[in-house]
Amino acid sequence: MKKGFALSTQEVFNVLAIIGLIIVVVYIFKGSYFDMTVFVEGSEDMRRMIALGNILLSSPELVVVEDGRNIRGVIDASKLTNLNRDVFYQEIIYPGTAYEFEIKDIVDGTTVGSITVSNIQADAAYEKKFPLTIKYSDDKINPGVLELKYYVVKTTTTTGQIT
Repeated sequence: MKKGFALSTQEVFNVLAIIGLIIVVVYIFKGSYFDMTVFVEGSEDMRRMIALGNILLSSPELVVVEDGRNIRGVIDASKLTNLNRDVFYQEIIYPGTAYEFEIKDIVDGTTVGSITVSNIQADAAYEKKFPLTIKYSDDKINPGVLELKYYVVKTTTTTGQIT
């Protein structure tokens, strides 16, 4: 007659395998929840940045207007010399965000216009380039790029100073 509790080697391996399987299942479901939450937040920020870039490429403050229609992606160079920074931050912004952009002429290699932000403490920062055309006159039209920097500010109420 046996006294006590005894397990065979096979039973020990089965118990360890079941415990390991339970740990893996808990880790996958719990870990994927946190990964998914961060992924969704990052995707939302990227979507907003792309939407902001498209809004800027269609903004009457930047683009050529012909017959009352905004010509998307064709930037009027004369509007870039006197950019009204307040208009961009009052009319085109998402809550809890800040942004800056530069419009560069690819042929000349120069920055034609920009809006910058200083003293920003961002939780996340994203950058994207959008192709465009810069119209200096009817005779001079150059390819260019809009370099957009998008900042997400969730932990602080200070979004920086416009310079």
